[in-house]
Amino acid sequence: MKRVVLCLAVILLLPSFAAAFDTKDVGVVCSCDPPGTLHPPGFDCRALCAPRSGGSSQQGGGGSSYSTPSYDYDAERQHQLNVEKQLQQEIEKQRKVDEEAAALKQEEFERDKRNALNNMKGAAEGELGLKSDDNGGGLKEIGDSSVLTPQDKKKPYVKNLDIDIVKVQPGVSNPAQLRRKLLSNFPNTILNRTDQPNKQAQEILRSFKTKEPPSPIKNIADLAPGDVILVAAWPWKDRNKAGYSEVAKSIGINFMDQWGSNNWSSPASHAAIFLGERNGKRWYMDNQVKGGPVIKEEKDFLKEYGARKMDIATLVGQPLSKHEGEELWKGAHELRNTTTYWPSKVSHAGSNDPGMVCSESSRWLLMRAGRRVLETQSENAKILGIDTGLNKKQFIDFSPSDFYENEQYFVIHQLGTQRKGK
Repeated sequence: MKRVVLCLAVILLLPSFAAAFDTKDVGVVCSCDPPGTLHPPGFDCRALCAPRSGGSSQQGGGGSSYSTPSYDYDAERQHQLNVEKQLQQEIEKQRKVDEEAAALKQEEFERDKRNALNNMKGAAEGELGLKSDDNGGGLKEIGDSSVLTPQDKKKPYVKNLDIDIVKVQPGVSNPAQLRRKLLSNFPNTILNRTDQPNKQAQEILRSFKTKEPPSPIKNIADLAPGDVILVAAWPWKDRNKAGYSEVAKSIGINFMDQWGSNNWSSPASHAAIFLGERNGKRWYMDNQVKGGPVIKEEKDFLKEYGARKMDIATLVGQPLSKHEGEELWKGAHELRNTTTYWPSKVSHAGSNDPGMVCSESSRWLLMRAGRRVLETQSENAKILGIDTGLNKKQFIDFSPSDFYENEQYFVIHQLGTQRKGK
């Protein structure tokens, strides 16, 4: 019985095993197919893999049409070329913009350099009495008989040299003797000058070499004796902090100075002068409406004016010598003891002293130290273009605006009050 059942099972399952191992039913894989592709049994690979034109192939002369998708490398390459071309155009456009900006900056710098050289040339020839040779070839060279040398120290003056070219401050009892003394010590005077570093000249020389304009800011730590601090008027927005009267007073002084000078760009309403360092402290002469001339320590000066914008007017040429610095210091004490705050050209009852305003006292101290600063050259004030007949020279000799206008005497910088290294 068992054998009969087994035979029947084999007979029933035999067709299934035959179908499973029949290779015709597995499917067809063509050589041109991507991996994993399987076609139905009986599929003709020749029609699919045979070369075809136009991206299609006919099977059996008129049967089905087959096409294979392809990636368009030419279109992608053209797109990349277009992107690169556009990028190059943008780079070239930006380069031209940068070149134009650099050319404008260089042109402005060259113009400022020429103006500075012209101003310095005028100051050198006019102030120092320097003369060119007969051929116009510059200053007389060493060895010229009219030039003092260290070997001439024993001579009171060189033959045929006009000693009257040496400027002596009015009031000296024996001007001729003082001129001879100065000329006899002329070589040492030159040597002493060369020992002093001239930071202003070094900065200008650096700008010429690097073709970059000098820094517009002068740090308070770099102030030299004789530097004039020009304090701007209070802005109206600070009226609550500074007080209405102080703000109005400073704005009023600045407006009258601008109008009287016909210089509407001058921001200053007050002027003071740096006296130098003594006993480890830095000092300023500040001539105020209240109290007159006062010698202030730097911390007190900044406490009063540090919240306002300030500029610095620096003398063109060599800084004050040690002797000139001493005269500046002595002159400040003279002002403090003898002068009041008052316009010098306006008489005031109860005082024989003509008085000075802040800018006049700063100019006077520079002249007291031996420097020449011309008084104001302003024309008459005008209203709507009509001459009023009023001139600030009727009231004062010098105003804050004149420091900005006298380019042959002063270089203007912004004052930076932040200490270096802080």
